[in-house]
Amino acid sequence: MTNNDYVLKYAKAVLSDEIIACKKIKLACQRELDDRKKIKNKDYPYYFDNELANKVLKVLEILPSPNGNNIKLALFQKWLVCSLYGWRTKKGNYRRYNKAFISMARKNGKSYLISSLAIVSLLFDNEPKRNRQILFVANSLSQALISFNMARSELNQLALQSSSLRRRLTIRKKEIYDNLTDSFMIPLPSDADRLDGYNPTTAIIDEYHASRDDSVYNVLASGMGQQKNGLLAVISTRGFKRMAMYEHEQILAKILNKEIQDDRYFIALYEQDDKEDVVNLNTDLWEQSNPLLSVKAVRDVMLPKLINDVQSAVASDSLTPVLTKNFNLWSDINHDSFINLETWQSATIAKPNINGKHVVFGVDLS
Repeated sequence: MTNNDYVLKYAKAVLSDEIIACKKIKLACQRELDDRKKIKNKDYPYYFDNELANKVLKVLEILPSPNGNNIKLALFQKWLVCSLYGWRTKKGNYRRYNKAFISMARKNGKSYLISSLAIVSLLFDNEPKRNRQILFVANSLSQALISFNMARSELNQLALQSSSLRRRLTIRKKEIYDNLTDSFMIPLPSDADRLDGYNPTTAIIDEYHASRDDSVYNVLASGMGQQKNGLLAVISTRGFKRMAMYEHEQILAKILNKEIQDDRYFIALYEQDDKEDVVNLNTDLWEQSNPLLSVKAVRDVMLPKLINDVQSAVASDSLTPVLTKNFNLWSDINHDSFINLETWQSATIAKPNINGKHVVFGVDLS
């Protein structure tokens, strides 16, 4: 292992418990080690290009944050980025991973990760060489604009330092256009009908938890059907209702557990393994859902706020929002329902027969 193979470094650190990680991240890291062994098989269709992965990291390290400072990537962020760009197909040298699903608690650098992936795709991807489409997609335009505006701020700052970049880019409030390659980057609301006309090379779905069904995901995947080097990435914190994102994660869990196979799907699900570790203030384990706590400077600021949020939530008997957003745990119940979801889905419980009856707010009016 070379010293700068951050993917292998992270995977080994997680599996040796040097880094605190949840069970699903451990499964993802074991998958990485298993795949590295498969590279030795000449029939295995993928390889890992560590040199390319590190070139992408160098690009990200020169990107200024919205406040003007360069951001030093944490090891888990290097693992995410290098996995997506380092793994390649032997045939054609395209991305191995054309789908990615990354979930973590809020305030863990998710928007920065989204904006960075988009900038690399706009300026440095070379397949296709022209007319690349980079889409930020979220439940609302205002939500999509959050990550887009971060990318816009970063590119504005770079353009101030580079006359060639100023000539190359046209930066508007809701579009960034690359004059050199006729490529563009735009934010869009998650409207399946409106998205149907696009042919994205990189499509990033933010806050997927708000999607009621997979229609937007499917439209984007369909639009990318002819892209040899495309990437459809979901990067989201979980929500209060178990809708499309929850259902999607059930499939991802089966991939991680080797019940089904999808070698082109990258999966990183940061979650708290046990909610009792939250309630009991076992802060040493909070990195399971908040990987940015691994950075001491961040931890010193972030951890006291998390502790205060938990203590306030316990005192007011309103823990669900904190468990969901601060620790990336699915709620035990849907806020719009009166019955525990697991109880409802249980085969032993009799479901009420409401066929042909007038039902309002769950009350039988017949």
